[in-house]
Amino acid sequence: MHLVLAAYQPLFKGGAGEAPKQISSLLHGEICMSTFYDGSVKGHITKDGATVTHIRYSQELPVSEENDPVEAASAYLRESAEMLGLEEPRLESLRVRAAAMEPAERGVEYRFEEDKRLFDGTTVAFTQTYFDVPVFRRGISVEVKQGPNRIVGVTNNTDAGLEGELPSQERIDYYRRLFQDGAGFLGRVTHRENAEADVPTEVAEATDVVRRALGLTGPAARRRDGQPAATSLMNGRFVAYRYRPELRFDGRPGPTRNDLPRREGEEEVPEDGAREGTTPPFPDLPPVDASIEPGRTYLCAEMIVRHALPEYGDLVWLVLAEVETGSVLYIECQTCFVSGMVFRVDPQVGSGDLSVTSDDSDTILQNHDSSEVLNDLDPPVAGKQNLRGAFVEIQDVEAPDVAPPSRPAGSDFNFPPRTDDFAAVNAYYHQTQLFRTIADLGFPIAGYFDGTDFPIPIDHRGTGVDDINAHWSPNGFGGTGHQCYSLCDLTNTAQPLGRSVDPWVHWHEMGGHGTLGDHVGKGTFNFAHSAGDGLAALQMDPESALRGTTERFRYAPFRPGPPRRFDRTWLWGGPEDDKQYRSEQILATCHFRIYRSIGGDHADLGRRLFASRAATYLILRAIGQLTPPTNPDNADLWCEQLQKADLQNWLSEGLSGGAYNKVIRWAFEKQGSYGGKPPAVDVYIDDGRAGEYQFEPVHWANQSMWNRNAPDGLPGHQSAIAGAKNFFYVKVKNRGTSASGTVTVQGYHCLPGAGLTWPDDFTAMSPAGLTVPSIPANGAGEVVLGPFEWTPNENVHGHDCALMIATTAGDPSNAVHITGSESIEEWRLVPNDNNIGQRNVAVVPGGAGSEALLASMAGAVFVAGNNLPRPAHMKLRVVMPSVLAEKGWALDLDDVVNGFRLEAGAKRRLKLQLVPGESFTAEELRQAGDQSIEVGLLADGMEIGGMRYTVDPGRANPESGPREARVAGSRSGNTDFGLLERLGVGEADVTNVTVKKVSLDIEFGHPD
Repeated sequence: MHLVLAAYQPLFKGGAGEAPKQISSLLHGEICMSTFYDGSVKGHITKDGATVTHIRYSQELPVSEENDPVEAASAYLRESAEMLGLEEPRLESLRVRAAAMEPAERGVEYRFEEDKRLFDGTTVAFTQTYFDVPVFRRGISVEVKQGPNRIVGVTNNTDAGLEGELPSQERIDYYRRLFQDGAGFLGRVTHRENAEADVPTEVAEATDVVRRALGLTGPAARRRDGQPAATSLMNGRFVAYRYRPELRFDGRPGPTRNDLPRREGEEEVPEDGAREGTTPPFPDLPPVDASIEPGRTYLCAEMIVRHALPEYGDLVWLVLAEVETGSVLYIECQTCFVSGMVFRVDPQVGSGDLSVTSDDSDTILQNHDSSEVLNDLDPPVAGKQNLRGAFVEIQDVEAPDVAPPSRPAGSDFNFPPRTDDFAAVNAYYHQTQLFRTIADLGFPIAGYFDGTDFPIPIDHRGTGVDDINAHWSPNGFGGTGHQCYSLCDLTNTAQPLGRSVDPWVHWHEMGGHGTLGDHVGKGTFNFAHSAGDGLAALQMDPESALRGTTERFRYAPFRPGPPRRFDRTWLWGGPEDDKQYRSEQILATCHFRIYRSIGGDHADLGRRLFASRAATYLILRAIGQLTPPTNPDNADLWCEQLQKADLQNWLSEGLSGGAYNKVIRWAFEKQGSYGGKPPAVDVYIDDGRAGEYQFEPVHWANQSMWNRNAPDGLPGHQSAIAGAKNFFYVKVKNRGTSASGTVTVQGYHCLPGAGLTWPDDFTAMSPAGLTVPSIPANGAGEVVLGPFEWTPNENVHGHDCALMIATTAGDPSNAVHITGSESIEEWRLVPNDNNIGQRNVAVVPGGAGSEALLASMAGAVFVAGNNLPRPAHMKLRVVMPSVLAEKGWALDLDDVVNGFRLEAGAKRRLKLQLVPGESFTAEELRQAGDQSIEVGLLADGMEIGGMRYTVDPGRANPESGPREARVAGSRSGNTDFGLLERLGVGEADVTNVTVKKVSLDIEFGHPD
């Protein structure tokens, strides 16, 4: 609908007439936002409903008789009031400045705010006031072009229909005192000074008010550099605000799903949308007071607050707190996150396209850059943003003379790849991400790099010559002095591609040399160049598109030159062990083997990311525990240092230590450490890896341990009999170079499922331990120990999980490292210790068709536990045997197909039910080969355990032993009641039948 303002003429020189009275009534008919051109005003009008919100004089600028731009704007508003829907009496104070510290009972008025002059134009701003203070972000602005003064346009953002009442004078005086005496103190000192400063009483009181408003009860957060980041009031004033609950969180009714961890019952965060963008999460605000009514106008304390979030550092927030109750009616984050175009990973790793090389043109390379947030930047100075932050500053340190770029405040650093400016942005981004990663692993930056002054100077185009190189330079005081980066390609130096665009090199320089420099007084190991190549590989691999190719194992594949790799067959002590770059490749191969074993080869990204973090943590912790005298002279000593680091707890992650020392030792053994031989004694319960530590995704199906329904010592696993004694056996070997000596084995069991924790979830079998005098060396023999007597937990089918632990002098299980109140997740304990075997396996019949299989799974229980040290979103992943899957069989997931949330340490019992498909035969199962129903449990996308139901084509009856005797029957699990008929017992009152050797117990139910 177009509205024609036919009779309107501007009231300025050169214009004619007076706006007719009917214009206002014409405007009041609109019901939606629209913009249209009106010939009578010679401009475009925008309306929101009945209100004119914007006029742009696109055809002819009305000329004012006033010489002063502010007077010209004021005259325009008075003469155009009716068209804009403004009451003329409210415009009487346009030349009076708005105040914000003396609230009073006054209605709507419009006051002068400011005039901003830029080139030949002036923007004149008028604020809407209520209670004699500004209405939050409401007002009018008029754009005036000078020479002569002409009106370019007007924007009307006023709020009609404000209604409210002032709070008590006592509360007004209280907040006024806080604004005047308690604000700004922490903004006048540095973060380090703040840690030691004497805080005035008024400041402490203001801080308490802010923390109460934000609902904060715990200790203050800390910055990434380790300094305290106390919540503080930086500034404050009074405003009037019309409460809109749908806008409370920066224009939204509440924190988005991606902003905060989910609570019980909330939907899963989409994996492809989790935390997308740069908006930090909101504080978890208390609800508003019950007296607060939507749509009413309240006097609020507008507070500018510094409040830190662990993942984002210090942030500045704007908070509107209602003066009488202190309720937060509105909050937003005011910290702006500047972005820049970078190679987040190198183009080959990111794309998998090996044809993309560093000599490519911008046209090709721009397909591989992305806009990323430049975190931890210092605030702009005089409107200019520099590449200087908490950790690094881009400087011109060495030749050639290439100054780093700067941008106007709030502008992004976006440059083509083949420019020095692009190299500078990448240098800042990758160095900052490196330090943030180290901080996220729990290392306090200021303490870990205590010989280094921050920010570190980084020269994005240095080293003195144009070459493919980079260097780390010490400061002479036991820390980093600066780093320089040259080029990544020499074929086109007129359009240079900087070496700093490659994230690998930053981990080599600062991660490898920089960490050593602070701890051993130089940037290298005594036995190898550094750990930098391996550290870089650990960061790049989890999301690499080169996984599955041999180039996965190449250091910095994007850069030209001789390849450095981390899949070398070279040995410590061999001809390639040069204590320099070749030795570093052997070291990187060892470190990468550790990562692969503990989850780096898992199909799930979550497990790979955890393995990357864990391996990086171990290396950095081991380096941090070195001193100049203990810089290792050989790889064996470094391996020992890593194992010592592993034995200590990772407190920042809430994880107990001791899980990985055997994997670490094995990884170095494979490269020739310890003579390339296993330990003297290395007993193991074979899970198919012959006692070694290649990655095993299913650690819960060890076939070297089995259950029997009778203590007969026979091989072959039998499903446990519920409510009866069962008997477990285990086979133990020794891959060590010497006979083992006395070996003790202990047995444990727990409810079927995953997400289990040692020792909390496990019950000991009887006896407490069985011993064997010795086991031959070199895997030459095996010993079977048993029986271990046990009774399944309450569960109709007795599908308990069993755990066996072997230990001997010189080769204790890693379980011994868990003492006192400590515990460890079974997915970290079991696959990384060959002394331990776990079997979460139930055998179900596959030889008698659908009916028997359905009966065997009816009422099956799966206990899902969250053994992560944090709340997690849980999911079950089911893989059916191919034959059953093709025939339409499925597993009903008890209404949790979309997952569910569990608090740390919590468990949930799930009932599993087979959904039948087409009929199948035992022969089809045999020929297909795969005969297991695998149920895996994922926590936040990371598999932490599972259960296996083996569909045995040689078994015809549910839960039958080798004598085909019926066991553990129930109405849901059995259809044949012939045995009861022979005994003359009717079926009506029987609730359970259990066969125990040769005796028969019958339980009769009683009606209610």
